[in-house]
Amino acid sequence: MLNAHHHIAIFHIDRSIEQLFTFAHAIPFPADSNIGNHYIMQCTAECLSLMGVPRKPNKTNGHFCKIPVHGKCSTARHSKRGSMPELHDMHCHLDFMSNGEKVAADAQAAGTLIFANTVEPDGFTMARRRFGGYENVRVGIGLHPWWVDGENPCQQLATFERLLHETPFVGEIGLDFGRRGAATRDAQVESFTHIAQLCASVGGKLLSLHAVRSAQTVLDILERTGALDTCTCIFHWFSDTSVQLLRARRAGCFFSINPMMASTGRGREYIKAIEVDRLLLEADAPPEQGMAYSYDELRTQLERAGEAIVAAHGEAALDVIAKTSNQLLGRMR
Repeated sequence: MLNAHHHIAIFHIDRSIEQLFTFAHAIPFPADSNIGNHYIMQCTAECLSLMGVPRKPNKTNGHFCKIPVHGKCSTARHSKRGSMPELHDMHCHLDFMSNGEKVAADAQAAGTLIFANTVEPDGFTMARRRFGGYENVRVGIGLHPWWVDGENPCQQLATFERLLHETPFVGEIGLDFGRRGAATRDAQVESFTHIAQLCASVGGKLLSLHAVRSAQTVLDILERTGALDTCTCIFHWFSDTSVQLLRARRAGCFFSINPMMASTGRGREYIKAIEVDRLLLEADAPPEQGMAYSYDELRTQLERAGEAIVAAHGEAALDVIAKTSNQLLGRMR
């Protein structure tokens, strides 16, 4: 049970987590690493410990809570999966998992759909080979802004254009104007504009969008190319301004929510502001490329995100999200 001191500690840690988020984006982590998320989680756990907030062991698997959601230990969740409706992952990187096939199989057995994003066109080809046999997995063709060739992205774009007809799912694509992406900003804009034009001309694509300090430009490009009209757009882990959030909402975009977004005060306010039928869940797993992962860990991330949404919109929201996810991922593979 959290006492008044712990609630005060959690109140103050909201800003700390947001600062950690900004700091992690400023660190030049290796291009093949998603370690920033892991770094924030570990730092947050230490902050909680120093502030005297207990990290309760999860009765199911003995793991400790690292990220507070609405002042509660987010691993103090339902012990039976049947107590939550279907939870589908609208943004993760199965191909980054050394045992991604095992995770996909366990997710399929549990009835969980997965939008598996890739970061390069060649990665899409390899991911399709690995996960094409799983009925619950939708592999997206991507060109993540961190992986854009800053010198000459023409080859990447040519491969992307050649493979785009093979799938209605596109992701992860977008722009990153944080410190990590500053050096390739022009190449990113060129690449994303070309991709948006391709998607707009074909139509019917489901896009998972990365937009760090760049939502205005992302929306400008989507509008100018017509992709907003002909495709379905999902902002993954939206962290830009409230002005751009309103603009994206009015444009009919969807938003996939993960526990890191839900761990900040601003993130929770955004969750409240977004219409329920535009909310989705995501794990954005794994924390690091090449690591082993598990379906239970992925499910835990979805549950934590779901708890934040329930706190904002009520339990019925999860049923709406499950229906929306099924509709978006139920299209042809």
